[in-house]
Amino acid sequence: MLDLKISQLRMVLAIADTGTVTAAAERLGRTPPAVSMALAQLEEQLGAPLFPNDRKDTLSDLGRFVVDLARNHVREHDRMTDAITAFQSGEQGRVSLCAVPSVAGALLPDVLQSFVSRYPKVQIDARDTDTVSMTALLANGSVEIGIGGPPRDSAISFTPLFEDRLLLISSLDRKDLSPSPPLTLKDVSEMELLGSGIIDELLPGRIRSRSSESQLNIRNTTSLLGMIKVGLGRTILPELAIPKSDRASFDIRQIGNPPVTRQIGLLHRANIPLSPAAENFVVCLKEQIALVAKARR
Repeated sequence: MLDLKISQLRMVLAIADTGTVTAAAERLGRTPPAVSMALAQLEEQLGAPLFPNDRKDTLSDLGRFVVDLARNHVREHDRMTDAITAFQSGEQGRVSLCAVPSVAGALLPDVLQSFVSRYPKVQIDARDTDTVSMTALLANGSVEIGIGGPPRDSAISFTPLFEDRLLLISSLDRKDLSPSPPLTLKDVSEMELLGSGIIDELLPGRIRSRSSESQLNIRNTTSLLGMIKVGLGRTILPELAIPKSDRASFDIRQIGNPPVTRQIGLLHRANIPLSPAAENFVVCLKEQIALVAKARR
């Protein structure tokens, strides 16, 4: 069985394209005697000449057949090696990720804009979900990266990225809160709050209990803000969850001094390295977080 090397096929193409061994040797960065010897060995291996005369400007029938096959094979080989190189450098591949909704809406668009401009050949599969569901998606391999709160599963690695303030959100029409000082968790625990998944996930038991007793339990942040705007109650949300364009429409209060916050970090399966493309995404993510932090100073 023939065992042809890609270097042999490149040599045949170089000779066929240039018409001489000398010119082919120059293109390949080899000496003419070395190319002549390699061609003779290949023709012996094939059992017939590829070039019927010493000038090498004419192909035999076998030579034409080999050149046609070699050109396609070398092209595909180069495409494959380019793709592998691009994957290893993070310039090609796929990044699957999920983020908690507030991060997905407020932070992720700018991160993705930066990432796709740098790495246009990398495919992105992004979704939003809560941290509990995120942990399950990471554990079963459905996504590679998560951006959310600390996981309860030790098989998921967590690297803190930033702190996001938790704020009490009320309608502007409500006048039952004093303008100062900042509210405490005890103050908030005595309030009737609209139920939300964020309260269930992040806040102490007393507040969760009051929230669960609410007549209205709204899991979607956009809907929750709409309910508050028309005066149907108040709730607690992370700062990132409140669109900047809407903040003037609400009475927004800090909780605690220093403020009560939630921790947001990078999640992925422990002991499994991120792909090169995912590593590049993390770089873009951290750059955007640094820009946001700088703008808040």
